[in-house]
Amino acid sequence: MYFSSGVSMLQFAVTGFALTLVALFSTKTVGTDELLKQTTLFLTKEMPRACKGAILVGSLDASTWSTEKVIEDESQVEVMVDHVKGSPSATYSVRWRGRTIKMRITLNAFRFVVLYYVPKTNDMSQSQVSEAIEMVTSGAETVGYSSKLATNLEIDGTEQFVEIYFFKTVDRDLLLDTSARLFWSQDIAVMTKSMLIQLGRHGLISAPAVGDRSGRSATLR
Repeated sequence: MYFSSGVSMLQFAVTGFALTLVALFSTKTVGTDELLKQTTLFLTKEMPRACKGAILVGSLDASTWSTEKVIEDESQVEVMVDHVKGSPSATYSVRWRGRTIKMRITLNAFRFVVLYYVPKTNDMSQSQVSEAIEMVTSGAETVGYSSKLATNLEIDGTEQFVEIYFFKTVDRDLLLDTSARLFWSQDIAVMTKSMLIQLGRHGLISAPAVGDRSGRSATLR
């Protein structure tokens, strides 16, 4: 009995060790080129789609429902992207209900930064901005973001902005985890929607000038 039990335990241990070796040696090393490719995919494809989906407003009228609907056709948000191939960052212009906000996302393997730009007026104070985004920052903190504000930032001498930073460190490389990519892209999109609502509600962002439809920003590149 003892001998049989010992053999069973030994077989179990050997099997477990063998499975561990298989897992270790079957793991493929991902090169820099592939990571940069995935970075571009996340920034230019996944993030815009997440923004369109998160800010999508559906109808409660069942007669209008259809299985053929797609985000690109139904979304009321316009997302434009400025990205340089090979760069870990992209700048976005997100427009919804006549209000526009610009943001920049930077990926660095285990860490990412979401940066919002709010055009600064002469009478705008840091306390006003902090109060306006209080609900956004408190919600972001529940999933582990850190945040800070930087005021009176002048870019290229053309316009001053208040910068709102959100930082997040993840347990493993975000680009190698598809479920994490989905979660964080959608989370950033929801946060962006909240920023548009709260900043607009406090009168800190407004609709752009008529005819200003440019998706590329020379001042933010």
